[in-house]
Amino acid sequence: MYNILQGIYLIENVNARDDSPRFYVGKAIDIFQRLNQHCIGSTQYIDKTIVKEGVTNFLFSVLEVVKKEEDLVSRENYWIKSYGKKYGNEKLYNIKLPENKNNLNPTKPDLKTKKEIEKLFQKDINRSIYSIAEKYNLDWNEIVKIRKPILKQQGYKWNKKKRCIVDSNDNKPEKWNGGRITQKQLDYILANFDKEPKDLSIGSKMSPSDLNLFKEEYKNSGNNYNVAPII
Repeated sequence: MYNILQGIYLIENVNARDDSPRFYVGKAIDIFQRLNQHCIGSTQYIDKTIVKEGVTNFLFSVLEVVKKEEDLVSRENYWIKSYGKKYGNEKLYNIKLPENKNNLNPTKPDLKTKKEIEKLFQKDINRSIYSIAEKYNLDWNEIVKIRKPILKQQGYKWNKKKRCIVDSNDNKPEKWNGGRITQKQLDYILANFDKEPKDLSIGSKMSPSDLNLFKEEYKNSGNNYNVAPII
């Protein structure tokens, strides 16, 4: 088991041509998990570049540990501006995105998508975040961010100590399907069950805590599991 590190990270292309972008600044609740996702992902321009050029051509480092999740966006913006000022915006993958010039991060939902996801949660707050993530090809962390204010409105919250959703009034755990995994995730986990928990979490694109909950339920149910319905 590894320690979860929340904050701002840097990816540097050490073998980039002089006229190409060299840096990517990102934020994450779990930096190590996010960096591994970049190395196997295919949605962001930086992901595709890493896969195409090879991970050995990139350096990964932590720029800042951020204690409060709500401070991540402002600290990410600070570091993007800092590197842009120092090296020029043309050297940042965040800025120069040929496939999506109007969006600094293609994995972030646009306004229309965000509204659609909000409606899904308003209709049923207990929906699987992973079903939604698969439908819209987004990272599960982005889905959690959209759900958070709606969760509060409906009288729930995430308890960091218990690592689960609880009632805001009495802090008692709820019967929750928000972390229920999809068939695609189930197939991946069963095919790679012997991998290290960290690698399995990254490969299945789910949080470590939800992975542990799945394993416990799967074991207690005699290897039976009801996957999250497709949206």
